[in-house]
Amino acid sequence: MDIMTEPQTWVLIGVFTTIMVGGMTLMTTLINRATTNAIDGVNGRIDGVIGRFDGVNGQIDGVIGRFDGVNGQIEGVNGRIDGLVVGLSSRIDGLSGELRGEIKGVNGRIDGLRGEMNARFEALDQRIDHLDSDIAAVAKRVFGDPRPEA
Repeated sequence: MDIMTEPQTWVLIGVFTTIMVGGMTLMTTLINRATTNAIDGVNGRIDGVIGRFDGVNGQIDGVIGRFDGVNGQIEGVNGRIDGLVVGLSSRIDGLSGELRGEIKGVNGRIDGLRGEMNARFEALDQRIDHLDSDIAAVAKRVFGDPRPEA
């Protein structure tokens, strides 16, 4: 068996070192590429999720806009209702005043009728009193004085 010479040993060490360094370079490059691709994939997924969140945000903004529109309509209806309430309140106040006036008028007419009726009753009482004295006089003439003479 032959023994290797020193230059051959150094050549073998160089070849082995070159193979090792090349293998490590190849492995480092492959790992770097795989890691970069994986990170890019995760970034793409994250961008997709962010895009979906942006879409949901847009939909929420649309719903908020619709709620704002409904709020505006409700405020408009509230304003119209407030106007109707004020108008009805004014109308009721006016009718209440008219009704009070009519009631006062009816009360005045009732008071007038009461006075007229009292006057008629007094006149009737006087006529009955006169009629009573007339009947008493006629009875005295026809039947005589019912008082015993003393």
